[in-house]
Amino acid sequence: ASKENPKAHTQEKKIAEASMSLEDLYEKRCGECVLCKMDECQKCKSCRTNQSLGIKSKKLACIQQICCRFEEKYKAQSAIGLPTGWKFYFRKPGNGKKVSLLDRITLITPKGRVYRSLESARIADSLS
Repeated sequence: ASKENPKAHTQEKKIAEASMSLEDLYEKRCGECVLCKMDECQKCKSCRTNQSLGIKSKKLACIQQICCRFEEKYKAQSAIGLPTGWKFYFRKPGNGKKVSLLDRITLITPKGRVYRSLESARIADSLS
């Protein structure tokens, strides 16, 4: 049996506990990286909220536009639809390839385990 790296576990646990608000993620993004320049998805809760509140309210970051320059611990958001305490963020696409959001997702459990796909998380932590 392989032993877990306690240092990595501590770092992952910090990620699960330290996310920024979607307002802050929008206001403090660089505006220059590949994620900041992506089109808004128009489907996530942030996009729907932005559309319903209009220009007068503070804008929320679309989940696919969360700046790649933020540290993981700040951009992780609550994963609605998964068990309580799970968080997620999207990695930037590599090499200019067009990759779906689900292929770029990172999921973090309340215990700090990190998964790079919904399928691996489902298998390992019995989400089904």
